[in-house]
Amino acid sequence: MLTQLSITINTLIFFIVQSTLKQLSWIKHNLKFFDYQSNSLTECRDGYKFSPNTRQCVEMCNCKDLVSLQNNDCNNCIQNCSSECLVCILDKCYACLEGWQLIEHKCQQICGDNQVALTSNEQCDDGNYFIEDGCNECLFQCGPYCQFCNKELNCLICESNFKLVHHLCAPICGDKIVISGLEECDDGNDIKYDGCFECQFQCNFGCKICESGKCQDVCKVDEEFINGKCIPIVLIKSEEIDPNQSECKNHCLVCDGANCLRCKQDYILENNKCFSCGNGIITKDEECEDGNRINSDGCSNQCKIEEDWNCIDSLSFLSQCFPIAKISIVFLNSTFNTQYVKLSYNNKVKLNQQDVNFLDFNFNSINIDPTYYNISIFPVIEIVSNVTRNINYELKIQINQQLSQNPILEVKVDLILLDENDLLVPPSSQQIVLIAPLVLNQAQIEASQNFQKFGYNIMLALGSFAIFAFLLGSPQQFLEILDILQFYSYLKFINVEYPENLYIYFQSSELISVDPILQFLGIKDNFEDQLGINIIEGFGKFDQYKTNADLITNIYSQFMQVIVFFSLLVILKMYLKFCLKFCFTSYFMYFIRKRKSKAVEWLAIKLYQFNYYIKNYQNFDTVNLIIDCYYANAWDLNFKVLLYLTFNKQSGIRTLVSYLVCLIYFIIGICIVLRNFGIPNNNLDFKKLRNQQHQSIILLKKFIFVLILIRMQESYIAQCIMLSFSTCAYIVFLLILKIANTGLDLMNILCVEVPVILFTLINLSFCKDFNNHFTPDQIIRMGFLQIGCLMLGLLGPLFNCVYQFYCKLKSIYKLIKPKKSQFKGAIRNIMFEVTR
Repeated sequence: MLTQLSITINTLIFFIVQSTLKQLSWIKHNLKFFDYQSNSLTECRDGYKFSPNTRQCVEMCNCKDLVSLQNNDCNNCIQNCSSECLVCILDKCYACLEGWQLIEHKCQQICGDNQVALTSNEQCDDGNYFIEDGCNECLFQCGPYCQFCNKELNCLICESNFKLVHHLCAPICGDKIVISGLEECDDGNDIKYDGCFECQFQCNFGCKICESGKCQDVCKVDEEFINGKCIPIVLIKSEEIDPNQSECKNHCLVCDGANCLRCKQDYILENNKCFSCGNGIITKDEECEDGNRINSDGCSNQCKIEEDWNCIDSLSFLSQCFPIAKISIVFLNSTFNTQYVKLSYNNKVKLNQQDVNFLDFNFNSINIDPTYYNISIFPVIEIVSNVTRNINYELKIQINQQLSQNPILEVKVDLILLDENDLLVPPSSQQIVLIAPLVLNQAQIEASQNFQKFGYNIMLALGSFAIFAFLLGSPQQFLEILDILQFYSYLKFINVEYPENLYIYFQSSELISVDPILQFLGIKDNFEDQLGINIIEGFGKFDQYKTNADLITNIYSQFMQVIVFFSLLVILKMYLKFCLKFCFTSYFMYFIRKRKSKAVEWLAIKLYQFNYYIKNYQNFDTVNLIIDCYYANAWDLNFKVLLYLTFNKQSGIRTLVSYLVCLIYFIIGICIVLRNFGIPNNNLDFKKLRNQQHQSIILLKKFIFVLILIRMQESYIAQCIMLSFSTCAYIVFLLILKIANTGLDLMNILCVEVPVILFTLINLSFCKDFNNHFTPDQIIRMGFLQIGCLMLGLLGPLFNCVYQFYCKLKSIYKLIKPKKSQFKGAIRNIMFEVTR
């Protein structure tokens, strides 16, 4: 309250002084009054004045009111106020930053005023002078050995030789610096029984009294260390020696027959026998001593170095054992006749000497004729001589001959290396069983390429017929052809290992993608510049084909459709205006009659009909347009939406927008299905209703097919079976409900769907659980059989397109040669419409 009152009074004084200064400035300007002593003794350049404080010329203030505020033009004027001053007038401060006290026109920080002065060295201010309350002398009271902490007193920066452990400072054990009171010792390692472990004194194994790392319980052979003293051993009654066996053997001190009851010093009693191995003291007969009698830790229960281990021995410390760095060969993947293998070591290694090429001492071989294969090696993480690394080399093996059994690869490194403990790594080798590749001979490769070209030409012909059908007024046929092409293009994503001939044929499906067109026109680059580039990786076949699952990136073609649609709408409106202004005028009709040509008259009629169709198209039904666009993009959007929902793990604004697009897509799809299967309108044609319901069934079939294709990538057997089952269910549904309009339509559907059923069922032979029952030649033949199924599925729609195209041309031909009276009637009708 007092602070607010002080600021209010200072603000009032500020406005009074500001008003006074303005009046003085006016008097000075009009009477040309100036202080002789301030300016006359020293001459300064224009724009500068003499400062009596600094005894030098300083830049003059150009502001009118001579008041320096933090946010006006006078702030840069040279004033003698501190930086904490908010209002400075003639070197006097009238307002300060928060937490600063205004005393005699100067800003001062006062520790204990319960205010933290901004931009000062105050960290806290609790308004008292208690020492142990978390804030003392306006600084946080951090924990011991802490240099800086936050307001919760969690340490952020520790003093030197300390480290943060759960927001507290603890000494760094292992830096060879002993912190008095916290560490007893620091030998710079973490070796047990070497005198110092975890920065505390520690003696050898079995020691009872340890002082400063030295064992104090060393007694004679016939003495025992008890209560800090060496006391002669007195046998109890149960331990009396049999007179017939007065002498124990094998380092036994007290025995009962062949069973030892107590061993001599530095020996361990185990199973009534004495052993020196494991006592923590290495002898000449022992290769190692790790203080235990456990096998598989490098030093066996006989104190022998175990196989594939190295041990560092010492006469005073326990042995340290490390696994010998060995070659590790891991199979990565295979593609047709090419297989990839990873070469590494199970520990970090480095070269034993400089100027040595690791690849010169690497020898790789396969147990087949060397002319049948080729091996290349590529460094991923290369070995060096100055630092140990987890090295990684990739071997590319190409086998160019069909094999009846799996080949064996042997990798040998004939070079001595060093591991991270500077122990020698001897030369070693390792073998791995490769996969017998499916290698096509030259005739099979040529046949596959010919089938690929033939399939490409079929798809090209179907695409051409689709464009002609659209131009000739059959958009439904156009959509059906696109659906078939997209349907067949997704079969390559079934997650089985296809033979090479099928991969060659699937290259023809690249014709279906619009990405190359967008890339060629530069449209994709423009979208990426505006929306950014984002990549979401998938797995299975989507990873193999490098399919990006990002939804925003994948719907560039849909964005382009919207842009093209509205652009065409604007162009058509402009075209109609042009036609109404210049075409179908009296002069235009006079020109047509004067020509006396049936062809010209036919063109005029068609032009009129086209314009009439466009004029009516302007009043399109928005709902039906959205439904038609949804049908046209159903395969594509189903695939892209489900792909994104399956593989996306990201978050952010782009993700929220993508999820919103997915939600809108599903809502529209549900509304379309409910609309088609809802209560029909009395005026709706039954045939049209059945067609709409058929379209809804096709939507559900597409969604289920893509869902199985994407979501079941890991269960490839179930994926093949479910894909076949879903297609069969669709056919059975059509036959039961008799939705197909004509027998020709049903035949066309069967020509498309039945080959897909056969294709997916044959895929089971490529699964790992079944392909062992087939020879490589049989698998290649089944690949050709699948190619035949796919081509048969495309030939049916192609023949249907040819037939439909023939019927369309026939009807057009009849219209080209109408009777003369019909032409005159048509011209007369056009004239009537024009004059209307």
